[in-house]
Amino acid sequence: MFYSMIHNLFLSAELMVLIFISVKDWNKRIIQNRYILVLFLLTMTGHLMDVSVEEVEIWPVSLQAGLRACAVMLILMILFSFLMRKIIRRFPFGGGDIKLLCTGAFALGLVRTVIAFDIAVLLSAGVLLFRIIRREQARSFHQALPFGPMLCAGLCISCLAGSRIIAWYISA
Repeated sequence: MFYSMIHNLFLSAELMVLIFISVKDWNKRIIQNRYILVLFLLTMTGHLMDVSVEEVEIWPVSLQAGLRACAVMLILMILFSFLMRKIIRRFPFGGGDIKLLCTGAFALGLVRTVIAFDIAVLLSAGVLLFRIIRREQARSFHQALPFGPMLCAGLCISCLAGSRIIAWYISA
């Protein structure tokens, strides 16, 4: 009972921070370091306490695997950003997006973070398609679409349904 309460508390706190980051990034187009730090500290505390309830884990990876996933995602995102910089002449992601994705990799592991990134890219494509249909994107073409809200949505979906998505993908 006690661990179930702690599990729900940590999960609620992380989801609230992700929602707050989404709103701030959508309005201000910046993800501040203090919100990433809060998310990181919640994740680190959960890793150190090893909070799990009947094989339902908030953090499905160990501390070491989380650190490895964080390092891999950091390297991949920086390389991808510099590659896209050469192609489209600007960086596709801000530093806050990269830090948020690395924090998500630390919390969820590499596989679930890749799922979260895929979901975020699909959501971004959907928003852009909607804006093109409404002819809003033509007027605001030079205005960048904030990626943080889509990334937060992807992290939330991956956190809550990541194991089901993995099982569905493997069975297909």
